[in-house]
Amino acid sequence: MEVFVQKPNTVSTLSANAFAGLTSLKKLYLDENQISTLPDNVFAGLTSLNELWLSNNTIRTLPDNVFAGLTSLNKLSLSRNKISTLPANVFADLTSLNELSLSGNQISTLSANAFAGLTSLQNLRLHKNQISTLPVNVFADLTSLIKLNIKGNKLQVHGYKMFEELKNLKELYSDLFSLCCLFSEIDVCEPSIDRFSCDDLLKKEDSRVLYCY
Repeated sequence: MEVFVQKPNTVSTLSANAFAGLTSLKKLYLDENQISTLPDNVFAGLTSLNELWLSNNTIRTLPDNVFAGLTSLNKLSLSRNKISTLPANVFADLTSLNELSLSGNQISTLSANAFAGLTSLQNLRLHKNQISTLPVNVFADLTSLIKLNIKGNKLQVHGYKMFEELKNLKELYSDLFSLCCLFSEIDVCEPSIDRFSCDDLLKKEDSRVLYCY
């Protein structure tokens, strides 16, 4: 079996060995169900898995080792759940991950190591959460990131150091005009702002404390 699709609204719990023996599975669709918890190591053994869809459930927490061993995973969707925090290093084994969606959750804070190990990640969706601050090194491992969406949060950004490692960024979506001043050379940046306005804005932001609500 290479593809497993679970019908919507039929699953609320997963056993620890729910996917045992499915070593050839490449795509796993568990979206639009009522899953609230994920057992530790529930996906262990799915060494060929490329895509994992867990969106539109009621997941609140992510165990530390929930994604352990998924070194072939390319896409992971956790959007529209009820996740409030991300454990440090929770994605550390996902060294092949290209797309990660965490939009539409209740995430309020991020640890400095929330995205540790995601050196292949190109697309990160964090929009429509409740994030208020970004740790200085939160994006340190995201050296391949091309697209970042952080719109619809309540960001209070102290300085720009957390964005220094995003050398390959081409698309940025936020609610902060000042970030588009910082990334003036990238292909797409929202909200858009002209160079004259940037010069004026940055002069007023000498303290480098930016607020967005």
